[in-house]
Amino acid sequence: MTLPNERPAIYQDILDLPETLVGEIINGRLVTHPRLTEKALIAKEQLGGVLANHFDHVASAQTRIDGE
Repeated sequence: MTLPNERPAIYQDILDLPETLVGEIINGRLVTHPRLTEKALIAKEQLGGVLANHFDHVASAQTRIDGE
């Protein structure tokens, strides 16, 4: 919802953001977040790999326990 003196956000508002921000329009308001740095993206991917590997091992162990 927009405030009384605020115009609804438009797609051009997203295009006009600096490269350091990402944005989305939610209920007519522009919501922005800092863009992840390359270092943060690498850490995110590595953490995702570690977690996926962990849960694959947990699922495999549970399958062996259940005898399937």
